[in-house]
Amino acid sequence: FNKVVIVGGGLMGVSLVGAMRKSMVAKKVQVLVHKEEYVKCLEEEGIEASADIDEIGAGTALFIIATPISAFVEVFQSIAKYCNGQTIVVDLGSVKEEVCTMAKENLPIIDNYVGCHPIAGSEVSGVGAYVDDLYVGRKLIITSDKGSPAVMKIARMWQDLGMQIFYLGLEEHDLIYGYVSHLVQRISFNFKKQIEAKDLS
Repeated sequence: FNKVVIVGGGLMGVSLVGAMRKSMVAKKVQVLVHKEEYVKCLEEEGIEASADIDEIGAGTALFIIATPISAFVEVFQSIAKYCNGQTIVVDLGSVKEEVCTMAKENLPIIDNYVGCHPIAGSEVSGVGAYVDDLYVGRKLIITSDKGSPAVMKIARMWQDLGMQIFYLGLEEHDLIYGYVSHLVQRISFNFKKQIEAKDLS
């Protein structure tokens, strides 16, 4: 890719900058954040960043959205004018049916949207958070049409970053990962109740 813009300056986005630099899958990588103070934080780490899509949007070959899902509609709307017939848009959200609907309603060319869910994370968080090799050896779920040119190109990119690629339908993905998320939350809730019920004094 000649130019990649990663939207979001947290763990997933910043670690992706490092991974792309190592693998050289992109000639230029920039990060879009929503506050000027975050720009300074990232630039101190040697990452080119901006809080203004109009400064960096033009000529972008690939947008990767690594923000909370609650911000996706606003992000889709802000990047839409910079999406031409060749621009690919990827999201890293853990929910897919809802996000796919957002993309259809707000992006000009839905065929170039690729839903992705990297099964990766860390206890490290916050703007500028970075984990070396966060993506290496991890699973990556793609929920868009396996045979489309955009999907094939993005699958190769993730493989170059060291990820293992799997394909699931939107509904199947959300059923599996929604259940896992609910199960983890239920276990945590029950454990918390047991601790609170004990006399720890």
